[in-house]
Amino acid sequence: MRYRDSVDIYEDKSLAGSPVPDYSGDPLYRAVPCSIITTAGDESFRGRQLEAHLTHVVEMHNYPNITATCRLVDRGRLSGRALNVRQVRQLDVDAKGRRQILQIYCEEAAPQ
Repeated sequence: MRYRDSVDIYEDKSLAGSPVPDYSGDPLYRAVPCSIITTAGDESFRGRQLEAHLTHVVEMHNYPNITATCRLVDRGRLSGRALNVRQVRQLDVDAKGRRQILQIYCEEAAPQ
């Protein structure tokens, strides 16, 4: 599969229990080829809670240690926008049980 986009992947380096994530320092992975799909993100009330909807879906080959505490920073088309990972799903598994494709659901981070 050929990907058009690329991202840097940062992991949260804050101390356990810290309410503010820390994505400073070197990225976990640099210039990872991927495909970024923009969705129609918005917020709505469901019951008595505000529910945030995802704004981007990112597909890439499997990389270990990508979790819902990571942040992706686009290196091209989205002009350096930061995407907070909300969920990571594996799509394909080969005959040996290895994950091949990851689908990462993200929400665009507020500008700082």
